[in-house]
Amino acid sequence: MRNFRIFCSFICIPFLILLSPNWLKIQGVGPCWPIIWMLPFSLKFGSTWGVLAAVSIGLIADSLTLGDASYLPSFVILGFCWGRLGRKHEKLEPSFNYGFLALVGTLLVGCSLWAQKLIFHSFSSFYWFNASAIHTLLAQSLITGLIAPLLCSWLVVAWKTKHYKTI
Repeated sequence: MRNFRIFCSFICIPFLILLSPNWLKIQGVGPCWPIIWMLPFSLKFGSTWGVLAAVSIGLIADSLTLGDASYLPSFVILGFCWGRLGRKHEKLEPSFNYGFLALVGTLLVGCSLWAQKLIFHSFSSFYWFNASAIHTLLAQSLITGLIAPLLCSWLVVAWKTKHYKTI
């Protein structure tokens, strides 16, 4: 039953990317939904499963977006690091750490995409500090960091296995 709940929550990610609710956006920029799913998954199941989840989510996110920059490198780094962190520190304070780790992870993803676009395009034709890129990076990081404690905690509770004793 737990695997079914994990699978159902994973299937919801592409729909959330495409149909992100307007009330969860800051000036048209929504949260990074793959980060919100990958964070508790990697912390709970370790770095191996975190990297596998990062690859699958990265491929899905890349297939839904246009452009030559990829989510895959930053997702793999985050899946590995969060998996190691979850195995080392099993007693993390979830309310603060989910928000902080999601904020830092979204900043890493945004900076990775920004750096890839800078590398793929010529340096002279690409603005280093584009105002819209900075706005998108900060808005997405902020909204992801704000809603991550609520949604990540809910996902961890939903993925718990329950053992019932029969009398």
